[in-house]
Formats: sequence, C-alpha cells, structure tokens
Amino acid sequence: MKTRATIRLIGITVIAVSLAAGGLVAEGGPNSTIDSYIKARDIIDAAVEAAGGADLLNGITTVEWNQSGKTWARNQSQKVDAPFQANQQSGRVVLDLERGWLLFETGGQFPGGVFRNRTVIAGDDKFVLNLTAKTVQRNPNLDIANFAFFQRLFSPLMLRKALQQANSLRWLGTTEIDGRPQDIVTFAWDNGLTPTLYIDSESHLVSKYELLFPDNLTGDAVSELRFPSYAEVAGVQVPGGYHQSIGGTLAAKIEYSDVAINGTVKEDEFKVPFGFREIAPPATGEVRVVELADDVYMVEGFANFGYNFFFAAFDEFIVAFDAAVSRGVSAQAIAKMKETVPDKPIRYVVVSHHHDDHAGGVRAFIDEGATVITTAANKAYLEEMAASVSSLAGEGAEEAMAKPVFEFVEGRHVIEDAGQKAVIYDIGPNPHAEEMLILYMPKQKILFEADLISPPRSGQAGPASDAGAHFAEAVKKLGLEVDQLGGVHGTVGSWADVEDALRKRDAL
Repeated sequence: MKTRATIRLIGITVIAVSLAAGGLVAEGGPNSTIDSYIKARDIIDAAVEAAGGADLLNGITTVEWNQSGKTWARNQSQKVDAPFQANQQSGRVVLDLERGWLLFETGGQFPGGVFRNRTVIAGDDKFVLNLTAKTVQRNPNLDIANFAFFQRLFSPLMLRKALQQANSLRWLGTTEIDGRPQDIVTFAWDNGLTPTLYIDSESHLVSKYELLFPDNLTGDAVSELRFPSYAEVAGVQVPGGYHQSIGGTLAAKIEYSDVAINGTVKEDEFKVPFGFREIAPPATGEVRVVELADDVYMVEGFANFGYNFFFAAFDEFIVAFDAAVSRGVSAQAIAKMKETVPDKPIRYVVVSHHHDDHAGGVRAFIDEGATVITTAANKAYLEEMAASVSSLAGEGAEEAMAKPVFEFVEGRHVIEDAGQKAVIYDIGPNPHAEEMLILYMPKQKILFEADLISPPRSGQAGPASDAGAHFAEAVKKLGLEVDQLGGVHGTVGSWADVEDALRKRDAL
C-alpha cells in the first residue's frame, strides 16, 4: 500500500524578544507554539468525538479482544535475505484500566519452533506462563511500558491519553494516505514516548501512528502501525486490527475479533493455574564476568540477564562469541573483556547467526579491530549493519567509517596457537537460521551456542524446539564431548540439560 507524502511542516518562526516594563515580551507569528497546540487540540477533539465522545472514551474501564494474523520475521528469518518468513500467530488481550492489569496470551510460530505463553501484570504479581511446558516464571521487570504498548494497539485509548497529555499536543502539518487528507499531530505519552498520529481529515478517525526507534540494521528508523478499518462496539469506534511496518518493511497484519468494552474481567485468569511448575525468576544484579575454565569466560547480565557473551584468551589475542543486542551493549561487554584480560586485543568475533539481536553489536567489535567470523551469505547484511548510524542511540557518523574485515566459515574453521584452540562449526541449515555457527573449545570441552537450547537459570530445561533437536543431532554427528554448554541466552549448563530438553520434547 503506497503512501503519497506531501507533508507541509510548520515553519520556524523567529521570535522577537524585547524588554518591556521589567519583563520579557515575545511576539509569535501564526506558527507559534500556542497556535500549534490549538490546531492540534481541535483535531484531537474532533477525533475523540468521531470515536464516540470524551464521556465514552474516559468511561472505558476494561477492554479485551482476540487477535490473529501473520507476522513477518524481520531480521529474524531462517534466511538472511528477504522475503522474510511469514508466521501465523493468535492471541488475546485483556486490559483493566482502573487497576492497571494486563493479560496477554499469544501463540504461534517462530523460525525453528512454536510458542504459547500468557503474560500477566496484576499489581505486584507479574509472571509469564509457558502454556505448553506448564511452567510459571515470576518477573518483577514487567512494567507499565508493557501496559502502554497494548493501549497503543487500541486507538480510542490513544486518543484518551492524548487528552490527558493535552499540554504536549502539537500539530505538525498535513499529508495524504491513499489519496485521503490527513492531519499530523504529536504528543508526549506520560512515559516520555512521543507517538505521531495521522488523523483522517474527513472521518476524523486515527489512520496510523508512528514511533522513532534505534534500529540495528538501518540506524534511526520508524515503526508504523496502521488501523485499516473500524467498527462500532458499545458506541465506540474500535479498530478492526492493525498493519505494522518496521523500517519500511511489513512486519505484521493482525485482525481483531470479539472486542468487548467494560466487560467483567475474569480474575482467575490473572492467577497462576493449578499444576504449573514454578521456575526461578530472571537474575538481577550487575554485569559480571564468570570464569568457566582457565582463560575461558562468560560475561553475563545484559538486557535483564537475557544475553551473555563468551570469550577465550589465546597467547596474544582474544576470541569473542556473538555480538549481541546492540552496539552499545556489545561495547559494555567489550569493556568487561578488556578489564578481565587487559593486555590482549580482541582479534576475532564469531557471529553465531544473522538475527539482529545476535549481530547487532558487530560495529563495536569492528571498532576494536576485530575480524568478523561468519558465513559468506551474511557478508552484505553485516556490512549494512556495520555502516548504520543511530543518532537516537547517541552515535555519530564518524563511528561508521571503518570497513569490516571477514573470515568465512565453510563447514569448519579453526583458531589455534600453542596453548589454546577453538573450532567453529557451521551446523546449518538449522530450522532457526540457515547458517548457524557454534564454537567448541576441545581442550576444556566447552561448547558455545545461541538460540538453540539456552541452558536454564532455573536448573530445569524446557522442551527442545526443532532448532534445539537439530543442534543436538549435529553435535552428536560431530562427535563433540561437552562438559559445559554456554548459551547466549540462559546461562552455562551441561549436556545433561540438552538431554533433559529432548526428553521433554518427546513427552510433548
């Protein structure tokens, strides 16, 4: 669907300031802040009226809906090149606005596996249910940002929030979407986020909203969420679903059904069901380095302990495994590596696979002079990622100057000196990624992997995915003896965790 952008932005007005009667007097032109606010307020008031009126919108206490459709695995597909994999997903959302409660149940596919989870925020009780494995993990890190995300999926609640934050309303100009005129309005959410609303000038319904975010592949990027249709429920015009694009690439087409407003929330659904096994909550604390063997380390604690880095010290250099999360996070991990082994440069970084949460920090390693070890198919993708700059993340253009240097793995790649040896295997095609690198330290019998098994911090593995089962079979064929298994997600475990995960997979 093409958008013809003919945006007329508010001009910059020169404000004449003069001293008068002991104070300052400012003379604003027609595009002053107050005029921008008044224009935006008129547009929002009309949109609120079209959606059902302020009384109805402000009177919403609960909202729930079912949703289903497709998501596209942008930078997370099995293959590095487009088109991205399309995955079926379905779910349910319940918002209790008076109590600040949220229930989000979702199930579907991802490359190499399936999932079915329920996330609950009910006051201080915050947890995630794995509805397949029947486990519960309490997570104090779930917060109001999760609640706000689902409010933005329901445009009447966005308009209500705009009224609550009226002093931040500003009119930005006009454009057209599919030949229909639109007014562009922005405001600050109470957490500081600034969505930009596009409101149809004739129907006065919200057509879409946009948010800026730092993107690992393209730098500064826009997430766009369009509301292609509306229907009336309890006097309120509610969206029939949404289409999402990220960085200009289609990411989701979701339809809503069974939308209910001001219904009775089933409180039992916000409790842990009988028979669910509790697993340990996510770890908390500062980033720390753990020594796994002589000269072999894990740096853990990134993104609420969701990601780890591994590195090994050779006689004259360091080899790192994975460039996780982002440039900023990888830079923090690099600082810990250099603090632990201060007299050796990072000569190599092994990128396990192309997914942007595992390759997003590659620029930080390139800045250290590290050679990138990957597969040939990932070269253009990683070059684009290395060249991206995000001013939102505080990066400057001068940081994107150095060209990456690559070494490519074709089946097997060895790094070795007199005292240390690392063997890198491409075990692809794996159901999670077409080309998937693992790193094995034969002397220490330590194996590093990403996204395949994830040794659990709770001490009890979940059922293996298709990707995990393929990984286990590949390791068996290679004949690798594994005493310690390091996961970029989770922690360090043993091969017994893999066997446990395979048994649970068979049981399911």
